[in-house]
Amino acid sequence: MHTKKSPTIFAESYHSPLGKIWFASDHAGIVCLQMPMSDGKARLLEKISRHYKNPNIEDRGKINAGFLVELDEYFCGTLKAFETPARPSGTPFQKRVWRLLLKIPYGKTRSYGDLAADLGIPKGPRAVGQANGRNPISLLIPCHRVIASDGGLGGYSGGIEIKRFLLEWERRNKAGPS
Repeated sequence: MHTKKSPTIFAESYHSPLGKIWFASDHAGIVCLQMPMSDGKARLLEKISRHYKNPNIEDRGKINAGFLVELDEYFCGTLKAFETPARPSGTPFQKRVWRLLLKIPYGKTRSYGDLAADLGIPKGPRAVGQANGRNPISLLIPCHRVIASDGGLGGYSGGIEIKRFLLEWERRNKAGPS
């Protein structure tokens, strides 16, 4: 839990080429993001309630306004790295994995094994995969850029079709303006 008192969390949606993306922020950064699905808002609220006790949910927030602009730029192909702060809740190991994800360049991929080796646990690709799958802020923390060692897509909490779209989108746009 971040705090014992009831924090204010700002939840909002964005209409992307993939469908409606739901995300939420607190006073300092994005705390979770739900890729498109029919029950996206309900899943977002469920994620929030796992990490915050009795949050006050509001519709707009300063962090969200900036993130909406960045989402527009990302889906126009001009944004290569998000600057909006990410504030994911997770274990120390998960946070180590997520910090590595932030270092994967736009339009590039790394394998679960590569990340495990970077963490000094060469036999840990599954642990990396589990941490990757628990990333509460996909897209902002680019877990879609992690693939299997054989070049296969592996898993993705937002669904393989969304992962495929994001990887292709970034490959097509990586040479554009940054």
